Amino acid sequence: MEVRIKKESGIEDLVKGFEKKELEQEKKIIEGGNVAELLQSYSSILYPFPPVRLPPSIKPYTPNEINTFLQATLSFEHLSHYPSFTGQYLTTLIQQNFYLGINNFTIDARNLPSLNQFSNLNGKEDDPLTLEYKGNLNFSNLRNCKNLAFTVYGNITEIDSRETRQNANLTIYGSLLFFITSAVTSNFYIHSSEGGIDYSLLSGKTKNCTFKSPDQKVIDELVNTLHYGDSNKIYLINPDKTETLVWNK
Repeated sequence: MEVRIKKESGIEDLVKGFEKKELEQEKKIIEGGNVAELLQSYSSILYPFPPVRLPPSIKPYTPNEINTFLQATLSFEHLSHYPSFTGQYLTTLIQQNFYLGINNFTIDARNLPSLNQFSNLNGKEDDPLTLEYKGNLNFSNLRNCKNLAFTVYGNITEIDSRETRQNANLTIYGSLLFFITSAVTSNFYIHSSEGGIDYSLLSGKTKNCTFKSPDQKVIDELVNTLHYGDSNKIYLINPDKTETLVWNK
């Protein structure tokens, strides 16, 4: 699917005052069917921010259409609230489409600014919502997630997974700097400590969770901060891919 964007005038005008009239004048011409509809919906509530409620999806969109739409939002990346608004819109769109029977989402955001949000993603016990994200995330608010398989190929600055319920599985093939969680019956994989780590805000309410990493610094930080939790396990992944249990309390 090809999406073509044509500017009616300079994108810089968008960031001079954030007035709705100016934003309307800066609408892009996009050819791409469903992608055009998504972008029109997105741009119509881009100002003011935050929206009270995102409009419900009236029909399903394929994971490819959602990803193509996301690339088209780059026209608005200069707006200060682009990372939070776009992340919120994308999260809601994914959840709505899951309810409509769509799953196995792959998002390629490697050319986008680091996004925020990703909260309230809920799948089914026998059909977890599966999301693969390629790119970096700034703040990932994983609160109230359940039956989720979320894989990130990139680095995350901060995750807040307090109130994460059950069967929320997060795999990070990158680093995670700040980690806040009181998750229950969930699984976490953190690949690297590159860039630093601070998990001092891990909550004593974290229960029945499994943490894995091949990075000894990540393991040490988890051991030092999870001793307040209940029935959690920590595994070091060895170079030969075997696993060593280093914490089970």
